[in-house]
Amino acid sequence: MARIPIKMDVFKAYDVRGRYPEEVNEKLAYNIGRAMVVLLEAKDFLVCQDAREGSKELSDALIKGVTDQGADVTYAGLVTTPMFYYFKWKKGFDAGVIITASHLPRGFNGLKAVKGGREFMSYNSGYKEVEELIHSGGLEKIALADSKGTVKQEDYINEYVDFVTKSAVGKLTGLKVVVDGSNGMAGPVAKQILEKVGVDYIGLNMDYNLDNPTHGLNPIKREAQKQVKKTVLETGAAFGAVFDADGDRIIFIDEKGEELPGDYALILLTKYLAKPGDRIVHDLLLGRAFLDVVKSMGCIPVISRVGHVFIKQTMIENDARVGGEIAGHMYLQEAGGAEATILCLLDMIGYLNKEQKPLSQLLAPLKEAWVKTEELNYELESNELKDKKIEEVAQEFSDGKQSRLDGITVNYDDYWFNVRKSNTEPVLRLRAEAKTRELLEDLVSRVENIINK
Repeated sequence: MARIPIKMDVFKAYDVRGRYPEEVNEKLAYNIGRAMVVLLEAKDFLVCQDAREGSKELSDALIKGVTDQGADVTYAGLVTTPMFYYFKWKKGFDAGVIITASHLPRGFNGLKAVKGGREFMSYNSGYKEVEELIHSGGLEKIALADSKGTVKQEDYINEYVDFVTKSAVGKLTGLKVVVDGSNGMAGPVAKQILEKVGVDYIGLNMDYNLDNPTHGLNPIKREAQKQVKKTVLETGAAFGAVFDADGDRIIFIDEKGEELPGDYALILLTKYLAKPGDRIVHDLLLGRAFLDVVKSMGCIPVISRVGHVFIKQTMIENDARVGGEIAGHMYLQEAGGAEATILCLLDMIGYLNKEQKPLSQLLAPLKEAWVKTEELNYELESNELKDKKIEEVAQEFSDGKQSRLDGITVNYDDYWFNVRKSNTEPVLRLRAEAKTRELLEDLVSRVENIINK
């Protein structure tokens, strides 16, 4: 294998990611495979991949690292990230890795990993140890296994199709919907599922083409929503949905071509799926409208740090019915607490058939109750400066009820906000919500004055 230098700042908060092959390459994948066997003492691995450039080469290298260190591999091929999580859980593998760069554009690649049981790896729970073992040279001192592991290939896709179709609730026919696969991993399997249950749908970008997609791969970006919004309006569809590249996020669009923020989508799914006493997991960015609805239903809201790893762990620890976050990750109990975006799509169809009202009409009371910002981002020079600004914000709003779960969250009767460091970008993020537009604008102005001074 060619000796390509390993760049060690690719180990991120929730995954490994970087430019391929300059930063994430076959040598790194091979070493990660070896290191995971050593550190986890895992005997059998699940390995899957997305369809972008370099993913097969990285999968092959990772598999070689795992088997050279003596563990067995089941290779399940091209799947979505939610499918990977489901197979890892249901089949009981000791560990699993999916090669994917999530929603990043062409030229990037990476991986996400799961340890024993349903423990999802993050930097502070696995990746840091892998990074240190490789970077320190300690891995080079560890001998390869005397007996190499085996590799077998399995196709679990039909099993996942059966799981989703049998788990969907309610009537799924009678509505026309627009589904945009973003040329990513969700398109082909979504087609199978939608056709199997008889959904009347218009499919956009449903075939793999991650190296030359029709639009961007991040569904919360307006550019990625343009095509589905246009098609919804032109066809009179009940709603639209856009998946991200690896299929673990979904953004809904109402019949008027307006985006549903993640908290609104979670509210509707909670109304449809939950019963009194159920636990509903949410990140700290979901607003008061969400909390008002959940509490009025007799459900129990459970707060989590921002980030899919933290929310999945909170889902599992609380045996929660539904979970979600503002960025479009949607989690279901029947999927083992992990994302199940295609099933959530079917559940949204079922909910609209049950309510017999347009999506915008169902959302109107939520929008009237609270006014919110989009995610506001501020580039700052260093983590030290970000920490300083967070402390200055906390001091300025010391009369509010504060939480330090992630950054600083400050609550008042008529408004609230959160300022936190991004785990994936060099920015401070601000989200805020208030009872009136005037209150919101004044609040944002006060916080921005602190951040920008």
